[in-house]
Amino acid sequence: LNAEQVRKEGTLEEVWKTFKEILYSNAKQVCGWEKYSQHTKSARWWNDQVKRTIGEKKSAWKKYLQTKIQEDRAKCIDRRNEAKKVVKT
Repeated sequence: LNAEQVRKEGTLEEVWKTFKEILYSNAKQVCGWEKYSQHTKSARWWNDQVKRTIGEKKSAWKKYLQTKIQEDRAKCIDRRNEAKKVVKT
């Protein structure tokens, strides 16, 4: 947009409204649009496998905090990396 287009369109608010509508419609075409229920408290990606993996990660972290053993730290890091992979898929 430039100054001449602003003068043709009218107020800055009208130009912004037009720009926003164009941006939203193009984003909708490119990315798609899905509406999710506001009553659902869990995310779509949160499933039993993710829940189990995160629980294992938390348990490993708590064990490491209690023992401070390097072996437990390595297990904790492995569980953390595994949890990241599961959440991303």
